[in-house]
Amino acid sequence: MHHTFLPRKRSRVAGFMRGLIGLAGFLAVGAAISSVVVANARPALRLNACFSHVGGLEAGDEVTLNGVRVGRVSGLVLDRDQRPCASLDFSVPLELDTDTSAAIFTKNVLGQKYIAIDPGGADTLLESGDEIHFTQSALPIERIMIRLLERQIGSSFE
Repeated sequence: MHHTFLPRKRSRVAGFMRGLIGLAGFLAVGAAISSVVVANARPALRLNACFSHVGGLEAGDEVTLNGVRVGRVSGLVLDRDQRPCASLDFSVPLELDTDTSAAIFTKNVLGQKYIAIDPGGADTLLESGDEIHFTQSALPIERIMIRLLERQIGSSFE
């Protein structure tokens, strides 16, 4: 009788382990599918904003509204006038007026940038694909440093 008890115990442990491995595999497949769905999800709103200078802004940088992240920069291209234009993908549905503005700011001492959105007060709303016409470009730190030095020395470096 002692011999019949050990094989049953081993088969229960082996069955438990197979079930555990199966559950882990199922969860891994579910996680992979959900990440693909999230990655391919369409933004709630996509707008464009063109600037005279983006100063190191990159795809993936944050878009904020009143300090809260509401989207990201999905890409940068040059328009026909060779101005850099950012595509902004908003992850939350927003109602932004046609006089909304976008400004590029420096996020940290490493120079990472973000775009801050300031909603306007017009009666007409922007729709996906529209352009934010009121923009403020990034001010490159090099230009600021040169201006400060010019003031200190009293001459021009440019």
